Formats: sequence, structure tokens, C-alpha cells
Amino acid sequence: MIGDRINDILNSQVESSSLSALCLFLKDNIKMIPQLTIQDIAKACHISKGQVSKCIKMLDYKNYEEFRFACLQQIDSLTRHKQFFDDTQSEKENINAFTKYLVQEINYVSQHLSMDELMKMIRKIQNAHHVYLYARGDARSYCYQLLRELNIKHISCTLCDGNFKKDYVYQKDDLLLIISTNGNLFTFDQRIVKRLKKAKIFKFLITCQEINDFDQTFRIQTHNALYNEYSMRHVLDLVLLLL
Repeated sequence: MIGDRINDILNSQVESSSLSALCLFLKDNIKMIPQLTIQDIAKACHISKGQVSKCIKMLDYKNYEEFRFACLQQIDSLTRHKQFFDDTQSEKENINAFTKYLVQEINYVSQHLSMDELMKMIRKIQNAHHVYLYARGDARSYCYQLLRELNIKHISCTLCDGNFKKDYVYQKDDLLLIISTNGNLFTFDQRIVKRLKKAKIFKFLITCQEINDFDQTFRIQTHNALYNEYSMRHVLDLVLLLL
């Protein structure tokens, strides 16, 4: 999503660039974007309208409307709060309830795991010449965990860039491991999905949704989608334990 692109640019660009100025503004004011014109943004960033248009294309959007829609998607993601806690209950009651339902969900996921499919994925990772990791948004944190643990286990791996625009040189038996917890990648980032599909490498998707767009999919069967992020973390922990 656009939040990842903003962070990637702010971590790599010089502060004086027009793109950095725009990204700094977006990071602090993204909720305002749907109400602003391109002229408003140019004025706020102290750059020209033409520079804003150029920066939008550098962010990989065709025009201002596509860029504005990406900002709306980011806002929706930020405001989709998951209400685990009930304001009418005490902190202790909320903690007990959260723990109870989380344990139930983890037990459900464990009971419905396909061990054959899980071991197939693990063998694919073990036998890979090199493992490429890819995720967007919050799911990217799982890639950092995998990157660290795979390196400890002496499994060669790379974390792909957020836009999947770099020219990676794949070799025989390389593996691209894609993580999309709730399938948002396929809803909001079709351009990136196309790039992933075109990559000449075996692709293994891990998700909580029914998606079969790649060579192989490991679907995590969940009971309560509210806990999908925890279910994903649990399964990835199992993968690392079994490697």
C-alpha cells in the first residue's frame, strides 16, 4: 500500500528532494488528501504542481485520481480498528476475554492444519537455492522475522522491495514466498500482483483467504477473522520450529 512506498522513500531519499517533501507531507496528513486538490498539495509542500504530478508517477500511480484512491485505501486500513476490548468491562475482564478467544482461535487453526501441505511448504523452503520474501503493509513485519530466522538457520534469503520493481536474478530452485494475511494485496495492489505473477520463479502464497493465483497456496483455516494476524504469526512460528 502507499504507506509502505512512503516509508521506503523516506528511508532512502535525501531530505531536500521534492519526492521526500511530498512523502513527509503525506505521512503526517494522509487523512486530508481526499479533500485536497493537487494545487493544495503543491502549496503545502512548497513545490510546483508539475513536481507533484511527477512525484505521483514516481510513486507508481498513473494520475492524481489513482493516487487519491490509494490514499483512501490507506486511510481505510488505518481506521479499521479491531475492537478486542469492551469499554464497559474492566482491564482484567478484557484481558481474560481476549486470552480466552485467542487460545480458542489458535487451537482451531492448529486442529485444521493440513500437515501434508505444511510439510510440503517447509521442504520447499529447505530445498530452495535462495528464498525471496514478499509482503505488503502490516504483513511485511512477518518477512523481517522470517529473514532473521532463516539467516540464523543458514538459509539464503532476500526481502524484496515493497513495490516489487527491482530486477532480481532468479536461479533454478529459487523460491518466492508471498504473505498476504487477509488478501488485501489482491484487492488494493493489482499492479504489484501482476509483477509477482510475471516473475519467473516458483511462488508459494501463505494466506487466510481462498486465493489460488500462484503456483501453490498454503491457506490457513481460521474461525474468527478478527484474529487472522495472530493465526498467521502462529503458523509462521510453526514453520520456523519445523525447519
